[in-house]
Amino acid sequence: RPSSGINAEYGDYLKLDSYEVVSIIDHHDDEKKQCTGYRRVERVGSCATLVTALFQSSNVELSEEMRLFLAAPIVLDTVNLDVSKGRCFQLDIDMFKFLSVKDKDSLFKKVEKAKTNIANLSVYDLLRKDYKTFSSTVGHIYIASIFGPSIDEFLRMNELQADTDRFIRDYKVDVLVIMVRSDKFDLALIVAHGCEYMKNDCLADLTAKLQLTKYTGDSPDNWLVFNQLNVKCSRKVVLPLLKSWLEI
Repeated sequence: RPSSGINAEYGDYLKLDSYEVVSIIDHHDDEKKQCTGYRRVERVGSCATLVTALFQSSNVELSEEMRLFLAAPIVLDTVNLDVSKGRCFQLDIDMFKFLSVKDKDSLFKKVEKAKTNIANLSVYDLLRKDYKTFSSTVGHIYIASIFGPSIDEFLRMNELQADTDRFIRDYKVDVLVIMVRSDKFDLALIVAHGCEYMKNDCLADLTAKLQLTKYTGDSPDNWLVFNQLNVKCSRKVVLPLLKSWLEI
């Protein structure tokens, strides 16, 4: 807060409305947040790309360790700089080249393996590991991303319903959307809580843009579960869609 003397910098869609924001670097949709200093909001595959661009423009000398530190999220977020997946932009490619990190494929395999290693994580852990949230007229909306298991594997996990209910209680969730992506890039979308707020027009919009098809396997009775055929639509696409419907 301004009175506390704490300054904050936005990075990758953070909600810090109660603080004085001194700079913003973000690769999501521009929410028109203002700051007192450097501001760059641009749609690219990875926020690390914009951080790298700032270092480049400032002629900052980067150590080999720092170059690797920046390159890892770039290849991970862009699916190894694969333009066909819809998550890689020219600036991502340019900044990765600027970092001069060798053996891109090997780096991607290492960081992807680390990210997908969920052997010791419960459903509760997975839900709180990577989520975005926003407030709307219907309450608190959470979109959790789970990377690694297939939809079948996720729905068979131990304590699926109990852990999900615990997450909803602990985080005071009104609508919970779960996006599941397997290591083979198979996608699924689940509405695990707040289905009553997902009106027909909203579901129709999501179905059309994400190419959703009804999942035919076993799942909790109160969940809406879909296979997602449009692999280019990540959470960056789903979040603004939900905001446009649930903030009405």
